[in-house]
Amino acid sequence: MISRRTFAQTSIAAGLVSAPAWGAARPVLVELFTSQGCSSCPPADEVLAKLSARPDVVAVAFHVDYWDHLGWKDPFASPAFTRRQRDYRAAFGNRSVYTPQMVFNGTVEFPGQSQSDAARAVDAAARSGFDRPALSLQRTNGEVIIEIGAGSAGPSTAVFGAVYGMAKTTRVSRGENAGRTLDAINIAKSVDVLGRYGGEPMRISWRPNVTEAAGLAVWLQPEGLGAVSAAAQLRLSETV
Repeated sequence: MISRRTFAQTSIAAGLVSAPAWGAARPVLVELFTSQGCSSCPPADEVLAKLSARPDVVAVAFHVDYWDHLGWKDPFASPAFTRRQRDYRAAFGNRSVYTPQMVFNGTVEFPGQSQSDAARAVDAAARSGFDRPALSLQRTNGEVIIEIGAGSAGPSTAVFGAVYGMAKTTRVSRGENAGRTLDAINIAKSVDVLGRYGGEPMRISWRPNVTEAAGLAVWLQPEGLGAVSAAAQLRLSETV
């Protein structure tokens, strides 16, 4: 079980090599669990938008569905993303799920409404110095080739792949954010396990559905969640 710790109390397991177009040596996976039905979430959405512009950050917004009962159904929410957050609840030993929740490389979590706190968490992750497998993405004719180098790996290390959509602006008419116009960025459309990594070099061919997609994110992490050992992304659109 991962103990709940703040970014100031621990170093973060950062990713190593991004897709060649980005060149960041150790990109950090930043996940935001958010909802358009949550009045506390817009500040964290704004923070994620700023972080997503950094070449050393792979940012993905997972919209959860448990706020939908309050009168506004988040058009980007998915039960799969709620399940992922619940897996994090178990991994961190939290009593319950909450929004907004920002997770840095699977090991540090907090609400993520402070730009300075989030930036310090990313910087702490990037300074983590242990060996990690190289990870790169290349896209040709609709196929994405994922190359992973040799490195240490636990028995249940999975290769996760997510497709994220373009920036969207939504006028919310009901619920806690009624009357507000909300912006969202790097909106997760799907997240899947693409394979298992055992420490040996490997190559995966992936054919994601990129309809209205802005980018792809790939990372190595225990299937039950925990520390991310590498992360990379491939932008498909400059819209985000």
